[in-house]
Amino acid sequence: MDSFSITNFNLSSHFVDPSSNSGLIISTPLVQVAVSISGFQYCSQYDILVGWSYYSALVASSQPAYNCDSICDQLFFVYGMCLDGLQSSQTNGKILTCGENFAFAGDSCVCQEGYILNISQCINVVGYLNQLQVALRTQRERLDNLSNIVSANMEQTGTSIVGNISALNTNIQENIQLLDGQISKNVSYLQNQITLNKNSHNQLMTTIQLQLEENIIQNVSSLEAKLALNSSILESRLSNNISSVAQNITTLNSSFLEFKSATTGQFSSIQSQLNSVNNYIQVANTKSNTLQQSITTVNSTLQNQINDLKYRLDEIKFTTMNSLFYLCLAKDDCQFYFRTNVNTVDQ
Repeated sequence: MDSFSITNFNLSSHFVDPSSNSGLIISTPLVQVAVSISGFQYCSQYDILVGWSYYSALVASSQPAYNCDSICDQLFFVYGMCLDGLQSSQTNGKILTCGENFAFAGDSCVCQEGYILNISQCINVVGYLNQLQVALRTQRERLDNLSNIVSANMEQTGTSIVGNISALNTNIQENIQLLDGQISKNVSYLQNQITLNKNSHNQLMTTIQLQLEENIIQNVSSLEAKLALNSSILESRLSNNISSVAQNITTLNSSFLEFKSATTGQFSSIQSQLNSVNNYIQVANTKSNTLQQSITTVNSTLQNQINDLKYRLDEIKFTTMNSLFYLCLAKDDCQFYFRTNVNTVDQ
């Protein structure tokens, strides 16, 4: 608890208006705890409600683990729990114990269930806040003293720096003169080396050029001899290939003439058979047309006969029904007839 910031605190004669939302916020580099005072009018009935927020790394990797209960007890709360650094209150609010409630690097302590303070404890809280304010003023005075010391040291350091700069300038000038002399010597040496290398290079290039010319002349002579030999070989092979192709063409011509003479008779026979088949097809088409006409005539005749039979059956049916009707009138027994044959009588 190296430093604190205290805001929004209002406690007058141990009485606070609940509607004023007055409260206390204590912030430290380790954990931030929000304490609000609410409830009834008197401090003995106040509830200390606890809120919390997280830091990205509660415990540095170089520091040992912290017990969350101990941290929260120092801040007037009953107990604390460890919140895993990989979780957040915005996701699912899942609170983990982080290994027997010890917080490591990246974890946060959550302090819960605040004390119910009485009047004397409220006074203690106010006194504690006063002590904190005194401690802050003391720290401020120390910082002012340190600032004065730093200013004095800066003045002394400035004087020393001016003297050091003058000495450095002198050393730099001396070193520049030494470097100029050394650079001049190195330039002369390099120029001599370049001249020697240039002469050696010219001699080497002349030797290489003569050797290349000799090699080119030898290679050209060798290539000419090889080309003459290859040309003779190619002419001989080409002459043999031409003779072979001419002989093959003659053989193909004779074979084609033999094939033509052998197949001429077969082609004539096949053409004759095709003509016969075409004649048979024409005769069959003629007979098929005649048969179709006969079928059409028979169908027409049968349909006329069927229609005539239907007409005669209707006449016989009408005559029979008419006779039965007059018969029932003669016997005076038409009730049964009308009940069973009313449709027939209607016809």
